[in-house]
Amino acid sequence: PTVFNTKQVDFDGTDDYMVVNNAYGSFTGTFSFWVNRDNNTGYQYLYDARGASAGGNGYAFFDTGTNTLVVSDGTVYVDSVATNTVPTDGNWHSVIILGISLNINEDIKFGARYTTGVALNGQLSQVGMWNSTLTADEVSSLYNHGLPVDLNTNQAAYTSSSNLVGYWRMGSGTLDSYPLIADQTNATLGSELVTDGDFSNGFDDWQVGSAWSVNNNVATVLNGSTTANSVIKQDSCVLDSSKMYVLEYTITNYITGFLVMNLGFVSIPSTNGTHKFYFTGQTTLYLKRGANVSLSILNISVKQVNGNPAIMTNMTASDIENGSPYANIVQNSDFATDTDWTKGTGWTIANGKASSSGNS
Repeated sequence: PTVFNTKQVDFDGTDDYMVVNNAYGSFTGTFSFWVNRDNNTGYQYLYDARGASAGGNGYAFFDTGTNTLVVSDGTVYVDSVATNTVPTDGNWHSVIILGISLNINEDIKFGARYTTGVALNGQLSQVGMWNSTLTADEVSSLYNHGLPVDLNTNQAAYTSSSNLVGYWRMGSGTLDSYPLIADQTNATLGSELVTDGDFSNGFDDWQVGSAWSVNNNVATVLNGSTTANSVIKQDSCVLDSSKMYVLEYTITNYITGFLVMNLGFVSIPSTNGTHKFYFTGQTTLYLKRGANVSLSILNISVKQVNGNPAIMTNMTASDIENGSPYANIVQNSDFATDTDWTKGTGWTIANGKASSSGNS
């Protein structure tokens, strides 16, 4: 079969969760998950759409010490069979909940209750949300004998791709990069929000502290020892604190220190090299010293991540793992390239063949 999804996100059962900050509104809908739990100890939430203030509706959790999935409402299908029992057996299972009366007025949390406790212990692969109720035949097509399909594409009995309003592939999607799991219904970047990010007009479009200078399209801070003298910001770069953005830039001439974002004192990579940093919770582009700082920066870019990405919280990049229901399927079995295979001494892969010199 065509290997579609090769990643999973691991939840530690303590405080890991993902949050989608979007008020989708009220509708009768469907959620779909691929889940593989490590154990059935305690209550474990699959999702909660009630928001931090519990003003919304819609949730599903595993009852304590059991394999029973408790839902706010709707009909549960596990591996295309109508049942609320999801085995904890080391295998992947398709869980689809139909006909949920959803009221999403704040956010959705995956892997935790709306209060961010009662966490999932296990892995999620594909997660989808529709603003319609799928049919039993569509459920069967999505189960696909245990191998996930592309939710953006109608196939077999599945005809509801146009009603898909959220789709998170847990590491295998376009733009997926910790801490961002992009929404594959619109996994694109918005337009450039920074004016004169290459400093071609010097600091005309920037507000900077006294420790900054600019020369040949490169901005340099030397001995930035206070917030006042180390600030570099652009008030015209207005951001929505609830949205996700990507900041791209290059650091050269690094000597010491690091830069942080203004709100929350969020540090950004500050050593030599070209960096890509995903962030949320800011209202403008505003950088300052995190510690006494001396470095150069150039080619600054900020763009919004479109769609409604899920933000990994209390997690690390290592929680995006190789896995998913396709883990036991041989990849690149036709040797089209030499990727996906580990070659011993004397082995080569070329022209659709794996060959050995006889030395291993």
